[in-house]
Amino acid sequence: MTARSLVRMAGFALAGGVGFVVDATILTLLVDGAGWSPLSARLPSFLLAVSVTWLINRHFAFADRRARLVRAMAGEFWRYLLIQGSGAVLNFGIFAALLWLVPAWNALPAIALAIASACAMVFNYAVLQGFVFRPRAAAADRAAGLRRYWSSPSGTDRPAA
Repeated sequence: MTARSLVRMAGFALAGGVGFVVDATILTLLVDGAGWSPLSARLPSFLLAVSVTWLINRHFAFADRRARLVRAMAGEFWRYLLIQGSGAVLNFGIFAALLWLVPAWNALPAIALAIASACAMVFNYAVLQGFVFRPRAAAADRAAGLRRYWSSPSGTDRPAA
């Protein structure tokens, strides 16, 4: 494992920790302060936490791979949201199952949230590395290949059909 991989994992863990605090705080405020059910409070707490973790991950864990242009940043955010949404399905399923299996945790939903979040974290990290925050060289190679393909006047650089 390289030093860069360790830094990336540490940054991801930092983002996840901050995201968990944001998620748990909003969840608790909505449940205890506004009277929402734990299940209905998960959507707004999740969306805010995802936005915060995207900002942290792109500036710390994946700073060398982040998008630089506004249009590319928008695509990066939507890919991030898609992956996090997939992880959220896993997270939410575990969260709901734990609340059902341990009814006492309905009064303290952050316990179920912590367990569910830890389970989804492994999935999210693996997919984010290759799909959202792609290595710059790979993205540049793909772009160069497409430019070469479409700019070839005689089609000699184009693969045979």
